[in-house]
This record gives sequence, structure tokens and C-alpha cells, in this order.
Amino acid sequence: MANVNFNIFNRLNAEVIPMTGYSLPFEVFRFVPNFNSVQNYISDKKVIWNFGDNTTSSDLTAYHNYNFPGTYPVTLTVFTSTGDGTESTYLSTIKVSNLINDIIILTTEYTPVEISGQKTLPIFLTRYNSYQTTISGRNSVITLSVSGNKAPYFTAKEYYKNKNSHFYPSSRFAILNDLGFTVIDEISTTNDFIFAVPAGNSINLSLTGKGSTYLAGSSGHAFFYYLEDFYGNVPSVSGI
Repeated sequence: MANVNFNIFNRLNAEVIPMTGYSLPFEVFRFVPNFNSVQNYISDKKVIWNFGDNTTSSDLTAYHNYNFPGTYPVTLTVFTSTGDGTESTYLSTIKVSNLINDIIILTTEYTPVEISGQKTLPIFLTRYNSYQTTISGRNSVITLSVSGNKAPYFTAKEYYKNKNSHFYPSSRFAILNDLGFTVIDEISTTNDFIFAVPAGNSINLSLTGKGSTYLAGSSGHAFFYYLEDFYGNVPSVSGI
């Protein structure tokens, strides 16, 4: 096997080891073979690059960007003057990340806490979604669920009606409207697109998709209530 080294440069024309970047259209990598250390029987006119994401290129100097996060092994196949191909033993990798990651932040009164027990204050939900989740269309609706066994606030009538009732959660999520509390299993958030703007060594974020901007993800907001003893008295809401 041939040991043909190669160099990888990022969009700033810098060679960084290990190479890293983002899954954005303008984050283009340049791949350049180095034939200086190989014997003359290696032709420098035909190569095949494998970028590790099921895509290849036969360009001598190749350019490629990645659509998904991950660690991608890059290999180079070179050909002899007789047309026989051999994969170089030299191997390099590129670690690609999302500029915006999928995350959900829950706060009460804008202070991060663990939500537990009787709560009469609204829970504020803020979400951020990656480019991939945003374009899937499944980003603005959040499914809500309760874990754990039923809260201790269940009546004897409930127990004798269903003796397995203590295994079921009585906690519920709700929104407040003109009719009072309405129990929900999911909640819709606002949906604001976030765009990436290349700016020299930096990447700026913008909520306006004008000019040389690229969709990088989205964000959204909503609020709801957590009612642990839903079968008992619904707690009154004050200060809303």
C-alpha cells in the first residue's frame, strides 16, 4: 500500500490537527494530496477521496462540506501509472459539530430549578434546535410526560375503583386559558429561525435571513403549569 500523505484545510485556509468544523454550507474543507514522499510509479493525475460520509470525489484537489455532525475518517486512493488503485495508509479525521444543538431549558421565574411537588407558578420552556431538527418540521411541538409513581394524593374512592391506581401518575401538565386549567400532553412553542453569518474568523447569529446568511437552527418559547395532585383540589394561581 502507498503512504501518500495529504493535507486538510478549513474555510480560513488553516490546517488544524485534529480538524474540526460545523455542519454549515459555507464550512467547506479543502483536501490536497502530497506526493513528495512516494515513488515515481504513483501517478499524480488520478485519485479518489472518500470523505467518510458516503461521498467521494475524483478531483485532485477536492472541496467538501458536511451536512450532519459526526467524526468522519478521510481516506485517499491513488493510482499507479498502469491504472492500479491502492489506498494510502495515511488516515485523517474531521470532527463536525452543529453550531446550534438540540436542547430544552425549563425555568420557573427565569431561574433553572428541578420541578417537583405542588407548583402554582408557570414553568417557562425555552428550546433550541439544530439545523437538522428544524428542517424536519418536528421542532416546535414538545411532548410532555410525567415519570414516577402516582403522587400520594389519591382518595379511597379512587383506590377501590382501580386498585392499581397508585401505580399511575396523577401529575398533569396544563395551560391556563379563559376556562381555567386545560390538561395537555404537548405544547406548541413559538418558532424563530436562527441564521449563521460568516464573519472572518467568527460566525455570527442572526434572526433575519438576509444577504449571505445560512439557516443554522431555531428557537422557541412557551409556558405551562405542573399540577401534581390533579385529582385533588386544583391549586389556585396567583400573580398571573
